[in-house]
Formats: sequence, C-alpha cells, structure tokens
Amino acid sequence: MGKSQITTSKSDRLSHLHKNNFVGQESYRTPPGHEYLFEAINLTDNAIICKDLEGRITLWNKGAEQLYGYREKDVLGLAAEVLEPEEVKGETLSIIAKIVNKKEVKRYETVRLTKSRKLVHVELTVSPIKDVHGNIAGIIAVAKDITGKRRLEKQVKEYGDNLRRLFGLLTYQKKILAKSSPEEIIRSIDKVAKDIFLGAERLFFAPNSTSTDLVTLSKASLPPTINRRSIGSFLQWMTSLDHAVVYSGNDHRSTSTPFDELLKIYHMWHAFPLFFEKQCFAYYVIAFHQSKKISSVDSEFFYNLLDLVSGPIWHALRFEEHLSDPKAYAPNRFSFLSLVGQSREMQQIYNLIQDIAATTATVLITGENGTGKQLVAQSIHALSPRRDGPFIIANCSAYPSSLIESELFGHEKGAFTGAIKRKLGRFDLAQEGTIFLDEIGEVPLTTQVSLLRVLQDKCFERVGGEKTIIADVRIIAATNKNLKEEMAAGNFREDLFYRLNVISIDLPPLRQRKEDIVPLCSHFLAKYNEREGKDIQDFDPKVIQLFLDHDWPGNVRELQNAVELAVILTKGNTIKEKCLPPHLRETYIYPSTSLAENEKKLIARVLDESNWNKHEAARRLGITRSTLYSKVKRYKLEMIL
Repeated sequence: MGKSQITTSKSDRLSHLHKNNFVGQESYRTPPGHEYLFEAINLTDNAIICKDLEGRITLWNKGAEQLYGYREKDVLGLAAEVLEPEEVKGETLSIIAKIVNKKEVKRYETVRLTKSRKLVHVELTVSPIKDVHGNIAGIIAVAKDITGKRRLEKQVKEYGDNLRRLFGLLTYQKKILAKSSPEEIIRSIDKVAKDIFLGAERLFFAPNSTSTDLVTLSKASLPPTINRRSIGSFLQWMTSLDHAVVYSGNDHRSTSTPFDELLKIYHMWHAFPLFFEKQCFAYYVIAFHQSKKISSVDSEFFYNLLDLVSGPIWHALRFEEHLSDPKAYAPNRFSFLSLVGQSREMQQIYNLIQDIAATTATVLITGENGTGKQLVAQSIHALSPRRDGPFIIANCSAYPSSLIESELFGHEKGAFTGAIKRKLGRFDLAQEGTIFLDEIGEVPLTTQVSLLRVLQDKCFERVGGEKTIIADVRIIAATNKNLKEEMAAGNFREDLFYRLNVISIDLPPLRQRKEDIVPLCSHFLAKYNEREGKDIQDFDPKVIQLFLDHDWPGNVRELQNAVELAVILTKGNTIKEKCLPPHLRETYIYPSTSLAENEKKLIARVLDESNWNKHEAARRLGITRSTLYSKVKRYKLEMIL
C-alpha cells in the first residue's frame, strides 16, 4: 500500500489540514496561532487521528504514537486499515460512508492493532471535518485506550463465574454425598454429566480391591459393545498411575493408553481420573459416537466435582465389596456407611477402621457425647470376621453399681435375693461376636477387676457360679472421660486402661469438622423424609448458616435432633428458620467487642497475604475452610481488586 504525497514541516502540515478541512478561512496560509494548536493536540493523552475520505491518515499526534506504537512519519498517508484486525477490517471506510450519508456516528467501542500486533480495546469519538464550502472532507477520531477497563471487567466476570461454579460444585457435592451406595452415587454423578455433556454415553471404570476385574454396578455397568478383552491390561495400567491425568481421544488421534483399544467404538471421549490417597482407583468416561466440542470450563468443572467426591466414592466401593455377602444385607446389620463425613479427620478414621476391622485387638473409642462412638463400634463389627455374630451393647452408666457385674457376666439362680433363675450376661450374649462397653469410665473399681480378667485370660464366671466360661468375644470400649485423669484421681485402674487402649480412636467434636455439617444435614433429611413420608428438598441458606455458626455442644446427636424436628414441622419443600429448635432460631449477632474486631482484622490480613487463597489462609489460621467461609461472610469481607 503506497503513501500519498505529504508535507513534513509542522507549518506545512497545518496549512494542508487547514486548506482542506477547516471552515471559515479563505487563505491557505497557516493562520497565526496554528503552531500552538498543533502543540495542544500533542499534549493530550488521547490518540487524535484525522483521515481523508479514502481513509488515509492525515494527522497523527503523540497520543496516537504512544497508543499504537507507530511514529508519525511512518503512517501519514497510509490507509487507516493498517490498524484494523481481521474481525473489523474495513470499519474506517464504513464509518466514513455513514458520515458522508449524514448518519450520526458519535462514539463506539472497537479493537485496533498496535505496531507489535497487540490487540487494544479503544473507545472512539468520531466527528466529520468540513472544508470551507461545508462539504465533508474527512473525519477526526479521538481514541481512548480502554484495554485496562475491559481487562478488569473480564476479571470481575471471571470472579463471578468462579463463584457461581463454586456454588454449583458445593450444591452438586451435597446432593451426591447424600447417597450411600456406590450405585446411587454414580447415578447422581450421571445426572450431572448428562446435563453438562449433552448426548454423551457415561462409563465408569473401577477395579475391585484385588485389581482382578471391574466392580459391577447394575446402574453403572459397561455396555456390551465395550471391548472386554482389553480390561486386564487396562486395570494393570490404571492402578499404576500416581498422578491425575485427564485423557481425551478420538478415532484420529492415539493417546497411547489402553483407552484407545477399550473405547475404539467411540468417535471421541474424555476420561476423568478419580484419586484417593495418591492412587488412581477409577476413571469416569464421557464418550460420543459423533464429533462434539467440549468447553474447557465444563471439563474443568466436572473434574473438580469428581475430585471433591472421590474419597466417599472410594469408601463406598470398598465397603460394598466387604458387604457383598448376602447375610450382611440383613436389616439388623450395620455398615460402615452409617458414618457420614467428608472431613480429613473422618477420612482418617475411615481408614483406621478398615485397617483394624479384621483383627481381634481391643479398641478404645474416645470423644464427647454425640460424636458417634457407637456407630464407629458398629462399623468395626460389620467389617470384621465376626459380622455374622451378635453386636451387644452394654451401657455401663445405666447399671446400678450393685447390679453391674450381674448385667455384664450374668448370675446363677439364688446368687442373691431376687435371683430366681439363671440370667445370661452381656458377655454370654456376645459370644462369637462383639461387645460394646459404652461409658467404660463409669464402671466401679470392683467390677474393673473382673473386666481385667476377661481381657487377660479370656474367661469369666457368672455371679454366684463356679463354672469358668470362655469368652469368645471382641471387646470395644468407649468413654467421654479422660481416663488418664481418672487414673490420676484413683477412679480407674491403670492396668485395665492399657489393656483396653491397644487401639485408640479419638472422635473429633462437630465444631472441629464443620465441613461435615452439610453432608450430615442431607443424610438426616433423607432419613426423616422417608420415615415421615415427606419430600422436603433442601434447607434455606439461612438455616445452613445458622448450623455453621452454632458450636454444637451436643455434636452430631444434637444436629440430628434439630433436623428431625425441622422435618416434622416443615409444611413445604424447604426447611425454614422457623422450624428449627428455639435455641437455634435466635438471631445471632456477633458482639461488637475488641476481640471480634481483632479477629476480623486478622482474617482480612491473612487473606490478603495469601492472595485470597482460602485453602492457604485456613491452614495459616488453623481453622477449617468451612469455618473460614462462615467468618468471611459474617464479617462481610471482600477481596479488593
């Protein structure tokens, strides 16, 4: 593209501009003061560009040089389309045509290219330039750089989108974790995948615990067209993975993985890994028979959702295998999945239960009232070789001290006044099974001696009897007391403590694992919906916030009672604040004290220092992420952009 003949001195350029463009002057000489006009044009930060009717540049100020990177001598006479990217090519001539046809064009936003081929967003204010006869001779455009503004708007939009995606993740997570069996969990994930990936077939690949075959789920089984001959090599490959990789393939591109052979009937597919404790235990696949474009946002959202629920899926799969014996499904049986919780503390407890269930070792469970000590004991029994035997509960605090030995070990006829016939004790009833000694800290010292003998010698005698009975019983004990303090006070035998405390499980209070509150609420809601014949769908957000703010001195039992009452009182399909117990309904106003203000300042400072990475901020503050989210909302803290 050639240049037109142009003048180079300031005086000549202004004379040329004045001669062709300015109204009201008869002489073509540079009028007095136009030198100052040229200097004034160069003083503005905005880019000012004049163009003739053919779109050639006739004026180019310092602001234009700074914005676009071209020097004045390099662009004078060039067509303005040199600044136009492909998507707006020809825009300048279109604007000139509109102005010539008397159509008003004042201000609009567009994009331009700099000399370095960088795209900039500009706001253009355009006006016609007329000659001395009133005819339009060109246009003058003032360009304002709004790239930073658009970038900020994009960041704000992305931040909002991220918040919406996070809310969506938490919503889906809550619904998925309300399910108990692997089949129900996968079915819930299928519903999400169906909404996100329209037209996709959904496949779930998970090896059994011995990695010899795939886990069979009636609602998540492989279609018959899958190449099952490839499963062996696939299982060996998948269980060797030590880091997460999302594989995507089609019939034109190989991934060099067993997926290529396994999924060769599909035109394209995406395989999302599920990891637990740094080991891949499953892949969830979406597959298409036709070409389909999958957005990176949807793919990332689904991967993050699977990552959130991978731990519960792993536990559900393993325990489904443990309970695959038909007898284990009897109504009076208990399963590990009666425990609900996704927190790190509970995941560690799940792992410990699985490790110790098959042993015969004595277990001591400690924790506050209402934390679920009995459920843990039931889970250990359900996974043990004794699961077909009885699970007998002995609440040691419920028996009078004069009768506790009779309750535990039984008595013979005539052993004491009122003993009119033989009675079997709890240890008798628990033969070939498990006995759960709840509130072991309440047992009198005299009875502690008898318990010690059972632990040491595996035998006992009934009260008033002479026959020694072999105790084929596994003992699990629990207490809400600090037994070491009880030993120091002389209330508990040291030798009995060490016999009981072979394996210890300490259950955290609910206030220390508030991320488990939402899954627990969903679990109890489903339970009492079924019992009461209702179809309540959800909790009002304010109710959830009240639950998160409460310290739960009664722990899970208190939460369970609150949800039970709310289900009974709720008339619609959402639990409202008015249906909660009175002590939870009271509006919570955080006291305006220096302590509260200091906490707010501390959280704000740590969030700023962590660049609002809430995982890092929670770690530095020594609190859970759910607690941090609650406090951020309570104090109305916001990230300053």
